Order: sequence, then structure tokens, then C-alpha cells
Amino acid sequence: MKKLQENLNKWLLLYILAMMALGVGWGYPSAAWTKANQSLLSNLTTVAVFFIIYPMMVNLKFESLIKAGKNLKALSMTVLYNSIWAPLLG
Repeated sequence: MKKLQENLNKWLLLYILAMMALGVGWGYPSAAWTKANQSLLSNLTTVAVFFIIYPMMVNLKFESLIKAGKNLKALSMTVLYNSIWAPLLG
């Protein structure tokens, strides 16, 4: 995971330019499909932007996320709190 992060940090501009070129190259020939599915694409874009921006806003570290995912007791307590205790108090 650390190697992937270093690679992305080093070559991010190149990856962005390549994906933009791919999007334009794929988007122009499929303009009719895009127009027909505009609401679906709008929703997918919103979800994608959320998953891209939110981790940066909260300074999320993927190593910590993986480590937290292995702690089943803390995860179960969090789920119980968020789905049972908090709604009852609300």
C-alpha cells in the first residue's frame, strides 16, 4: 500500500492527464449514450467526487483504516452505537 501511495504521489500529474485524455477519447464517440443516461452519470459523478475528496478532507490514512478494520470489537461497538444507541437518544 505504501508503494502504491508513493507511486501515485510521484506520477499523479501524468495519471491525471492520461485519464482526462481517456475520458475525452471515450466520451465524444459515446455522446448519445451519455445524453440518454445523464442522471445516472450525474449521480455516479457525485459519489466518485465524495470518495475522492472526503478522505483528503479528514486526512484519512489508509494504513490506519486497514488496522482499524481488523479490530472487530471496536467495529461492532461502533455499529451498535450508530444504529441502535444514537437513534434511541435522538
